[in-house]
This record gives sequence, C-alpha cells and structure tokens, in this order.
Amino acid sequence: MINTPKTDKGNQKSPKNLERAVSTPSSSNPAEAAKEHKHSYDYTYYSQKGMRAVKACWGGFVKVVNWLDAKAGFVTGIATVLIAFLTGAYVRYSAAQWKVMRDQLPALEKSSNAAKDAADTASRELKLSERPWIRITRSAMSVAPNQGILCRIYLANLGKTPAKNVHGAFTIEMVTNGQSPEFIRRPNYLTEVINLGRIRAVDNGEFQAIFPGDDPKENSLQVIWGTDEKSVVGQHFIPRILSKSEYNEALNGKAYFAVYGWVIYKDGFDTFHWTQLCAWEIPVSNVPHDVTAEKCTAYNDADNN
Repeated sequence: MINTPKTDKGNQKSPKNLERAVSTPSSSNPAEAAKEHKHSYDYTYYSQKGMRAVKACWGGFVKVVNWLDAKAGFVTGIATVLIAFLTGAYVRYSAAQWKVMRDQLPALEKSSNAAKDAADTASRELKLSERPWIRITRSAMSVAPNQGILCRIYLANLGKTPAKNVHGAFTIEMVTNGQSPEFIRRPNYLTEVINLGRIRAVDNGEFQAIFPGDDPKENSLQVIWGTDEKSVVGQHFIPRILSKSEYNEALNGKAYFAVYGWVIYKDGFDTFHWTQLCAWEIPVSNVPHDVTAEKCTAYNDADNN
C-alpha cells in the first residue's frame, strides 16, 4: 500500500498569485517589458501543466500498486497460468523444431555422403590422370628344333609419373592345343614377390623405377624356355632344348608356345598397380592351324586403381 502525501492547500498558490509572485524585470522599453512578462508567464504555465501530468501518472501508478497488493493471490494465479502457457508453447515449439531437424537429418546425411563421394571421385580422377601405366610388349619367339626358345620382354611407362619398385615375372610354356597355360600367380602385394621364387622357366625382373619416356630397351628382360630341377644345394633353373618331336607337334597344330607373366609396381601415392601379358606362337607352317588360346588372350589386363 502506498500512501499519497496530502498537500497543504493553504500553502498552494493560485496561478494568479504565482503570476504576481514572478518578478518581472523592469525595462524602460514597454515592448521589451511586455515580451519578458509573457515569457515568464509561459514558463510558469508549462511548469504547472507538467507537474499536473506527473501527479496524475503517480496517482495512477499508486492505484495500480494498491490494486495488485490487494489482489496478490489472484495476480499470482494469473501469472502462474501465463507462465505455464508460455512454457507449454515453448515445449511445443521446441518439439516441432526437433522434428524438423530430425526429418532433415537423412537429407543432410545424403548431402554429406554426396560431398564425400564427390571428393573421393575427384581424388580418384586425379590419381588416375597422374598415375604411371606400364605397357608390356615382346619380341617374337625363336621356335626351331634342337634350339632353345627365347623371348625378350619390354616395359614402357605411358603415364605421367614414375613407376616405382617395379617387379616382373615371365615364363614360356608349351601348351597342348585346346588347353590353357597354367599362368603364374600374380602377387597381391610387392612383399609377396620374394616368396614366389622361380616357377619353371621364369625370368624375374626388378627395376628401381621406370620413368615416362624411358626407352623400353633399357627396361627389358630375357625370357628363356626351361624347367626347374631340384638338387642337393637347392632349386636351379635349367634351359630346355626344343626336340624334333616337340617341334613337329607345334608344327602340326597339336601344341603352341605361350609367353606370359606380370609386372607389379607402385605410384607416387604408394598405390599398388599391375599389368599382365600373355601371347602365343606356333612354328611357321604351310598348313594353317586353329589355336585355342582364348584364356591366354583374356589374361592381358591391367588394374584401374
């Protein structure tokens, strides 16, 4: 409860008395004296009007406070209900917002996955465009009776960056027509090369690096038809001589000679790559023969890492 102080009516002065109380400066000029008198009157008038407004506001404020004080329980209840309503509205708004975010989550995940896929694709395209590509070519095989069979393998880098830690393994095999070569198992990693050893007539090649534009003749290896024989000191490669009977089998289309193998290497990103080759030949004959070497042809391949 706010008590409004009472005013002493006896001490209040009427506007006329205030107007008389205001001293007006004397002036010898009647126009200036009248102007000064009017200015003093206006100041007094607006001051009284402002005070009446302040008193009216204060009186209204006192009435509101006294009413709230008298109705404290009712006001508290109304405030509690209002707070509960606003809290419920906020909870509903938060739940709706969470639902919208939850519904958007799959789209966000899809967008994130799409961005990741795009980045992976860009990285893959960069590696593919800059990687080395080893191409394997060969010389013709010398097939004649009572002689060995030789073939030279050439390696060329057709890519844009060097091929590092290059290893290769090739062999020559006499294959019965209608059948397929046995093929040398290509290792999955460079570390497996050491454990492969020699397989029949295999010539293993090892090169530190092959650069783009290198002469293939500088990166070549000789493949000799032969066999492996075990002895007391270990396994040794033994060159073979083509007998007359073996030559006649190939000449009559009963057999063919296949040279095949693989090259494995790494690029500048340490990614593992490989290239495979298989080619076949038969002795020159006046009678043409069909050779079944489909699997030999299909063996020619390269990675796309």
